Amino acid sequence: MAEADIAFVAAAGAAGLALSVSAWAWRLRNRMLARASAADARQTALESRLADRDAGLGAFGEIYLGLTADGEGAEPQGEPADIRRVRAVLLGDGEGDLLMALVASAPENADRLARLQTQGAPCDFLARTPRGILRVQGRAAAGAAWLKLSSEVLRGHDGADEAEPLTELSPVPSWRVDGTGRLVWANRAWLEEVKAESVADAVDRGLGFDRGADALIAEARGWA
Repeated sequence: MAEADIAFVAAAGAAGLALSVSAWAWRLRNRMLARASAADARQTALESRLADRDAGLGAFGEIYLGLTADGEGAEPQGEPADIRRVRAVLLGDGEGDLLMALVASAPENADRLARLQTQGAPCDFLARTPRGILRVQGRAAAGAAWLKLSSEVLRGHDGADEAEPLTELSPVPSWRVDGTGRLVWANRAWLEEVKAESVADAVDRGLGFDRGADALIAEARGWA
């Protein structure tokens, strides 16, 4: 084969190789662009789901606290304003661990939290401090324990310590009168219904929710 033929064949082969490489690079680029576009779409969908979740959680004024394997509380999750509100109720102006503050709120609360961590036993209770009341719900899921703290703080009012926790938190108005029909205790739903700041305020203003029921209760107490 003449040198010219060899040079021609070499040139044709190089051109073919370059064309093949270019075609491969083009196909690879298209595949990478498609994958990048799919990844961007998945990330956008995930960010949208996370935003919806955060908005949903923030709408109810709740924060979540994970319990670590060594029995400590992880960083609380929730809206910053809700976290500050919960910290203010449990810790006041001081610093500290929210879980430890819950444990210290009452011996029975410490027992409930211990059983949640060691046995996965669910719990639902009130944590009372001089600064307010929080509802605490605990559940175990996927091998981890979680607490949900309602930052819709219930301010302590007259007779609140005598109420059952779920009655105090119930959206149904509940109240108690003495033998003369005088109001002695009411839950927050009752106070909100009659637009009173406290039981004392309701008594001073002569507010009532159901006068007929109050009279029947007072009469029944008189017979007892």
